[in-house]
Amino acid sequence: MRQLLTAVIAAMLLISGLPAHAQPYPSKPIKLVLPFGPGSSTDTLARIIIQDLSQTIGQPIAVVNKPGADGSIAAIEVKRSAPDGYTFFFGTNSPYVVVPNLRKEPPYDTLADFA
Repeated sequence: MRQLLTAVIAAMLLISGLPAHAQPYPSKPIKLVLPFGPGSSTDTLARIIIQDLSQTIGQPIAVVNKPGADGSIAAIEVKRSAPDGYTFFFGTNSPYVVVPNLRKEPPYDTLADFA
């Protein structure tokens, strides 16, 4: 019985050491959410950066403009997206720092969403 238990434990240890077969990153297009409108300086800077980045990683990067509510709309969309590393926020710190401190009630549940 002891030999069987030893063999089972040894097999479990060997199996747990096998490498995981993960997909290479990135394996699908990436979404970059901006809290500013098209043509703004942040939008222009993001589009300049993603041209080279997209070629380097071999995947397209889509810019999605979500202006309004001091950046809260874009920030909440990114927060609610799937946590798979394919949605990014490109903007300022206002949805996290400025809005909750300047307004008695932020336009959305910004602070509560990021807690």
